[in-house]
Amino acid sequence: MPPRKLVMNYLLQSVKQIFGLEIIFVRAGELI
Repeated sequence: MPPRKLVMNYLLQSVKQIFGLEIIFVRAGELI
């Protein structure tokens, strides 16, 4: 098992990337 901190950091990075993509799609949708 990897340390809990590493797992949390990885999850946070994934969530940030997902939300970043969602924001980009929302912005693109508004422009179209």
